[in-house]
Amino acid sequence: MMYETILVPVDGSDPSVAAAEEAIEIARRFDAHLSLVTAIEVPEPPDSEVVTGSDRRSLDEETARAIEWLETHAADAGVAHETLVERGLPHDVISAAVADLRADLVAMGTHGRTGVERVLLGSVTERFLRTSTVPVLTAHQRDEVGRFDDVLVPTDGSSCAERAVDHALAIADRCDATLHALSAVDVQAMASGLDMGAGLPDVIETLTDQREDAVAAVRDRAATHGIDCETAVFEGAPVQAISEYVTKHGIDLVTMGTHGHSGLERLLLGSVAERTIRTSEVPVLAVPPESE
Repeated sequence: MMYETILVPVDGSDPSVAAAEEAIEIARRFDAHLSLVTAIEVPEPPDSEVVTGSDRRSLDEETARAIEWLETHAADAGVAHETLVERGLPHDVISAAVADLRADLVAMGTHGRTGVERVLLGSVTERFLRTSTVPVLTAHQRDEVGRFDDVLVPTDGSSCAERAVDHALAIADRCDATLHALSAVDVQAMASGLDMGAGLPDVIETLTDQREDAVAAVRDRAATHGIDCETAVFEGAPVQAISEYVTKHGIDLVTMGTHGHSGLERLLLGSVAERTIRTSEVPVLAVPPESE
């Protein structure tokens, strides 16, 4: 099973609740266990004190209401769940919970509340994305939460992209979705960064052939699972290609590796994943490289 334990940091903000709603649907599809966790940030280094899910006196009203609503939503969806409230710095609390619960997916809002009371998401999401060894689903509010009819996976054929394909296939299979495989050849970046003269067209042709092979490989894998798959290769900046494809094809979820090829083979992921997460109107599942 791809996902058995899904961890969702919640701070009561709308983006964190939206991410939790997306996670509930994925948990339902995969029959996974859902763990809601919130951090009570303290001014001094925290000790190991943990407030159990049945004792929430330290929670502010907004977060308490959000957790209560999400618990009801999870129960209505038939999703097994628990709530953990812990004292400590948000990043530390989330990282510890991932390790303790052996979570294989974390769902986080792309923005959260800031200020003296709490910083659980937003900058914390960015920091966690940079260090996480498990896939991270980022999301904010959208009209049709929990809908995954069309799943996009950008690929450059790298090993990290292949890991993202694994997740995209699993989700497409469970959600009976159409899979879309996209690759891009950033001609402008190559032209400005390399002095190849007349040799540039040959390099572009070679890379285009490689990208065609990469998306064809995804299509072949999808076929073995009985999943419909559409493929496309574009010349242009990867972030722009992804954004335009999402809009044109009504994509509900982007699944991508956090690192890709670099140098002559061109960077597709890595910084592209970060920029996509920042600007995407739909959830993005960021899949890190396999840990050694």
